[in-house]
Amino acid sequence: MVSMAVMAILPAYSITYTAGYKYDSECGSGVAQLVYQEGETTDDERIMLQELCNGFLASEDGYYRTRGYYPVKQYENWIRKLEIGYLHCVKPKYWMHYDSSGADICQVVIKCQDTDMRTVRQKEEAYRAEVERLVSKVEGKTVEEKVRYFHDYLVGCCEYDYSYTRSRPYDCLIDGTSTCNGYAAAFYNLCSDAGLEAEYIVGIAETDDGARGFHAWNRVKSENGEWLYYDVTWDDVLESYEYYGLTQEEMDRDHVIESVL
Repeated sequence: MVSMAVMAILPAYSITYTAGYKYDSECGSGVAQLVYQEGETTDDERIMLQELCNGFLASEDGYYRTRGYYPVKQYENWIRKLEIGYLHCVKPKYWMHYDSSGADICQVVIKCQDTDMRTVRQKEEAYRAEVERLVSKVEGKTVEEKVRYFHDYLVGCCEYDYSYTRSRPYDCLIDGTSTCNGYAAAFYNLCSDAGLEAEYIVGIAETDDGARGFHAWNRVKSENGEWLYYDVTWDDVLESYEYYGLTQEEMDRDHVIESVL
């Protein structure tokens, strides 16, 4: 196992629901069990995610409430999917307002207070442009060549944020410093946009001194159909390929999966 203090822990932040909904955080004691349960994203959720993203980015005050009502479950993993695949530089809060008629549908509210939305839009455009630029570099390459290029690029362009204040994929790819969430999300975005079957994983990682903490890493399906696992964060910190292209059995030695997106 890795010989270092637990440094790949996700920084603490909160997810807030309306009264009566479960409150949880992405970092802290214990293991997240409900908010990020694994589950397929439904068509309704995909439509809702796109509406939330578009509406939020078009707003001037960082506030958007969906026009439609959606059959969205508060404990599914759509929140993280929004933050990994749609919004890359900010982390808003969310609320759900259920239909007063008793129907199991709700409007979703997204809010990011005291945020300069013009800057947010500029950052999102810059991030997407950089992803497109890097993806164009691997056009026509094999799966392994694409994965290696993205892995090495992130290791070279980003440094681990020991202040635990930078965790977005924008922080990793553009600003060059992030915790594990930024590494894993950026790697996921690059691989997915390059046509690879890739997934973002969140769970618990353990160091050789027994320290445990929340962590994020990835897996990518190889050309022979096998899932291979990658921890770009720890490879960067260790300056090695120790966590590159591992089987699930190999990764499970010190990485425990809680949710896969």
